[in-house]
Amino acid sequence: MELDVLHVTEACGGGVRRHLQLILPALMARGLRCGLFAFGSRLEAGFLDDLEDFRQQGCQVKILQQNSNALFNCWEAMRQLRELVKEWKPGVVHAHAFQAGVVVRMGLRKQKDSLRILYSPHAFAIHPALPWWKRTFDAFTERLLDKWTDGFVFVGQSEVREALELGLLHDHFHLAQNGLPMDFSDHIAARDDARKELGLEEGIRVVAAPCRLERQKGLECLVESATRLPKDVQIILYGEGSERDRLARLIRRLGVEQRVHFGGQVNNLRHLLRAFDVIVLPSWYEGLSYALLEACGAAVPIVASDIPANVANPKLRDCLGLFRAGDSDSLALAIHATLDHPGEAENCAKNACSILHSQFTLAAQIKKLIWLYRQGATFH
Repeated sequence: MELDVLHVTEACGGGVRRHLQLILPALMARGLRCGLFAFGSRLEAGFLDDLEDFRQQGCQVKILQQNSNALFNCWEAMRQLRELVKEWKPGVVHAHAFQAGVVVRMGLRKQKDSLRILYSPHAFAIHPALPWWKRTFDAFTERLLDKWTDGFVFVGQSEVREALELGLLHDHFHLAQNGLPMDFSDHIAARDDARKELGLEEGIRVVAAPCRLERQKGLECLVESATRLPKDVQIILYGEGSERDRLARLIRRLGVEQRVHFGGQVNNLRHLLRAFDVIVLPSWYEGLSYALLEACGAAVPIVASDIPANVANPKLRDCLGLFRAGDSDSLALAIHATLDHPGEAENCAKNACSILHSQFTLAAQIKKLIWLYRQGATFH
């Protein structure tokens, strides 16, 4: 068996999962022989169904389910990856997110002469909002493994700036921005149908955060803003993650249990986004968020933190309600302004949708990926 590209990830959920859902079928439709090696314990609900879908489309799939996220699990992943490379003989190995980047570059460093190693961090974990030890460890590791990387494949422009700050080799940088299919907007349910499917009451204005419940997403800021919002506004956090218990404690401490709710993991949420009056994306850092792109594609008003990744195109700045990352007062004011001026917010949302269709397409991303995969590799 011989593959063109073997994708490797430990991040089996969130944006990386969505990334693979989009690019793998599109690459295979263009004739590339693809494989996927997924390992770790962070399997989001429905990820195993994704793997079966990939198999049905001709993708070679291997999964290594582990009991914890401990770094020592990487050694077993490295061993199995080396066996897969011998069996599947890929021309390119493409690692997605930090732990896969470690496993691929450390595990295959002695085989670099026979294949190309590409790495997509999907956001570097070096933001001050993270614990100092994690920032230090991740930055040190990225610099150490740089020498075993044939190319960095960034999904957003902000990652390029972060890579330069880390001192990585810029002649290996490539930008293949995340994008959506051109017909994405055609599959968004009408507002009334979407609200009915989600069980949302009439007359309630809903502010939604469709994201994983992780520190990166800055959700404590959104919870804190609830005390400054009108009483008819409900905040719903859609997703699961390690921060759920901490957020639940914050909700109880602030006394906003009747106004902030957990919506759980809704696998088809991207098709129901028009149920919401405002979508809030309060992240501390991102690569290029699919939640942002999908909200644009649904033409729903967006309030987002003012991080570079959320202003992925200069024209988007005027289409978003921006607030200072981590500042709940600033966030509350941005939500107020969006809700109080629905006509203006609707126009901004329509403009954001137009920018998405012209600047962030899956077709453009796939074209760039195929070009990168073909550089220096003989396709089978």
